[in-house]
Amino acid sequence: MGRVAVKTYVFDSCSAFRLFVQDGPLPSAVETAIKDAIDKKARIIVPGLMLSEAVGIVRKKDRIRAEAPQKDRISMPSPEQLLEALTEIAKLPFDVVDDRPIMAKAVEFSRKTGVRPFDAMYVMLARHEKAPLFTVDGKLLEKVVVHAPDVMPPWTAADVRPPKGSGA
Repeated sequence: MGRVAVKTYVFDSCSAFRLFVQDGPLPSAVETAIKDAIDKKARIIVPGLMLSEAVGIVRKKDRIRAEAPQKDRISMPSPEQLLEALTEIAKLPFDVVDDRPIMAKAVEFSRKTGVRPFDAMYVMLARHEKAPLFTVDGKLLEKVVVHAPDVMPPWTAADVRPPKGSGA
């Protein structure tokens, strides 16, 4: 009996965070991919930097909250909620892959497009694995659609824009 092909997806830290911190729209395909990975119908891969970047997102959201007017903080995640999200992200069914083979290509992509080096790592991992990049980072999606359409997820930047004033 032949082996069933399993879909592969590359997730970035923004998509993982949005599962637990609803600071903008989350395409249903993200939750479906997680469920499929739990059921062994899909494989979600991430570069080694993903969890470190998730820590950085917590600190960025901490700074945004600290600088926001008091009246806006009520709608933002608390420091405790952010730490809980981080704990939950670490439990997700991700396969952390060796990202050394894509480092040079990520540098090239970052230089060419101006995307952050971390983001370039996700894009190049997706390209290397011939898998869609699941991101809810609208700015990154705008670059991907132009420079790496082969890794576009089944949504666009307009689908994931957080509401104005959300702190995202």
